Amino acid sequence: MRWAIRTLIIGLVMTGMPRAIAPSALTPLSLKAFGTLNSDEAVTVWQHRDLDATGAPGPTGWDPWYSVLGRPNVGDPTASLAWHAAGGPVAEAAPIATLAGDDKNPHVSTLGGSTPGTLSSFTTAVWQHAAGTGSAPGDWDIYYSQLNPGTGAWTPPASLPHVHGDDYDPNVAVASNGNALAVWVHREGINDTSARTMYYSVKTGSTWSTPAAIAASNGQVSLPEVTLTSVSSGGPLGSKAIAVWADVVPMLPTRQMFYSIFDGVSWTAPTQIPTEVPVPIIADVGHAQFVGTNPDPYGAFGRNGVTADGLSMAYVLWGGGPQSLGLASAGVVGAFLDLTTGVWTPMLTPFGARFIGVGGCENPDNAMTTATGDFDGVFDFAGLIEDTFRTGGAFTPESFAWDSELTDLRPSNAGLSPTEMVGVNYGSGAASPFELPPSPDPSSDIIFSIATISPGIDAAWGPSAHLVPGGLPGEDYFPEVSSAFAAQIVQPGLTLEPAFAENPVGTPHTVTATVTVNGVPQNGVTVNFTVTPSGGSTPTPNTGACVTGTSGPGQCQFTYTSFTAGTDTITATAVVEGETLTATATKVWFSEAVQKGRITGGALFEDATARVTYGFELHCDATMLPNNLQINWKDPVTGKQRRFHMPNDGMVSANCSNDPTITPDPPPGDPLANDTHDGLGTGRLDGQPGATASWTLKDAGEPGGSDQGGSDFVHFHVTDQNNQTVLSINGKIKRGNHQFHNK
Repeated sequence: MRWAIRTLIIGLVMTGMPRAIAPSALTPLSLKAFGTLNSDEAVTVWQHRDLDATGAPGPTGWDPWYSVLGRPNVGDPTASLAWHAAGGPVAEAAPIATLAGDDKNPHVSTLGGSTPGTLSSFTTAVWQHAAGTGSAPGDWDIYYSQLNPGTGAWTPPASLPHVHGDDYDPNVAVASNGNALAVWVHREGINDTSARTMYYSVKTGSTWSTPAAIAASNGQVSLPEVTLTSVSSGGPLGSKAIAVWADVVPMLPTRQMFYSIFDGVSWTAPTQIPTEVPVPIIADVGHAQFVGTNPDPYGAFGRNGVTADGLSMAYVLWGGGPQSLGLASAGVVGAFLDLTTGVWTPMLTPFGARFIGVGGCENPDNAMTTATGDFDGVFDFAGLIEDTFRTGGAFTPESFAWDSELTDLRPSNAGLSPTEMVGVNYGSGAASPFELPPSPDPSSDIIFSIATISPGIDAAWGPSAHLVPGGLPGEDYFPEVSSAFAAQIVQPGLTLEPAFAENPVGTPHTVTATVTVNGVPQNGVTVNFTVTPSGGSTPTPNTGACVTGTSGPGQCQFTYTSFTAGTDTITATAVVEGETLTATATKVWFSEAVQKGRITGGALFEDATARVTYGFELHCDATMLPNNLQINWKDPVTGKQRRFHMPNDGMVSANCSNDPTITPDPPPGDPLANDTHDGLGTGRLDGQPGATASWTLKDAGEPGGSDQGGSDFVHFHVTDQNNQTVLSINGKIKRGNHQFHNK
């Protein structure tokens, strides 16, 4: 059955002979150097590795690569689209990072920039990284980087706060204020087959929250996807998010689709997406086993699709799975959720069929073409790409989209405008769609196509082409694409910037509110502001209002100050087309007499007696929020897992200093050039209040961990509610990083 060949290919040994890449049927595009185009409308990422002269994998492992799609004239669909990148061996493609080890399964999310049709600096890529290569490369962690669309440069790759265990197959969604939400698969063990759980982290400003489980799972989570919706909420994202994934059904061997909704603070309990009505029952869905016997056990050969419109609806596509209990359900199916009512509705074709595609269709993705619910879904079938278009509440039957001379698999798509869309996929060198691809696969390559959208009718895809004309030497898998247009139409209509800022007391602070409808700025809308103080701040004034259009298209501003140190939450509200929208921002006020700065990071410490993981964000001034600390370890006597958690306002004292033994030394006389944080805080130990922790954290430069040649230092001393010592460690961290920030 074809599912055993494609989606579950990770459980099989790949064999076969490579096939030479045939010339593309299209004339190569006219390419320009990065930054010379007037628009950069979409960005795609994928995993790439070089092969040596014999065709075997090179020593450097897999790396995340990228390319940006732009045109000479903004918004002109007749202008030639061109792929381009900065710093690569070819004009069209370049690595995001070249870390030692394996970097796989990248995903990207972007927004519209200040100029319509261009990307913003919030463009964020995430991927999984391990220090080694092969089927047991060591601890997988989630890494990220952000793109500067003006230069094509990516920020240095950095890890999310480290937690013990394997973390892989990440997915990310960027909010309109630049904050982000990442989800991924987590295992407590390393390179093993332990239970799998959905994990997440939220980026606020430049800081990721300590990774945590969305909730208890059924142990076989795979293929997670996440998107933001048009339903506004509090918290750092400004709107609700929905995550979907495949997991086993309790007491049964079948997998089904599950979902959870995030309001910026907490997740709803994971719940199965209904599949029973109408018949046929979806007996099993596509999933990934991530088994260690496969040559690429952590490769995301499968995928699901999720997107959202501007009408509080979320749309999910997934593939039927292999046989289970004698029931076969191969094909593409889907459902959409009304977030205001919580009701799921099955996606049906105009003929009432539940299976949009049958006979082995799989690995779907979807993207909006309008804010009012039209979207196009793409999936692979028999080695080519097909699609379905939503129109009038129904979905067209499967139809041909594009096809290259390779075996085309695992597509991704993104809207460029209401009338134009881009799709990407990877082509395999398998001799036919029903045979396993070779391993390694030197013929693999990234393929793309452009579609013309007839709103409310259908999508007409053009011929395929190689992203790099003639093919990029090496292996290329699993592309993901995101665009400025696709992000704009699903974002809430109210944003507040900057989302986070720090100022000396007594100075003015201005926030800018932006109101849009379907991405179009709206003037004449009244925005109300309320400032809620904490930690001793005195916002003056603490309320205000402005009317959009007075500070720019759809924009207006509110200015206030505080004469005392502390932290404020700024809340903006506006009524847009009958819906009350809310956006928030955080403001920290500090006294000039108080030393500024903070330290962030997460790491693993290990010696002969203890293995400790921790994550933190700690200011030099204890009154400046947020301040968070979590420490996890196993008691060496009882074997019990223990956890100390200091809440946001639990830091009692803090002192920052410059250790003269750490070189290179900061500039003499610079009071902000610190590298050491000493502090004391109270919190919960294993969920019980009354525990205390003291610490010394040192940033000794880059890299941080001793495994990478670094010297970052940690000291923790934790006592329980009876003042008994439960943890005491000193020494260099093993992996991870401490990072001092001067503001």
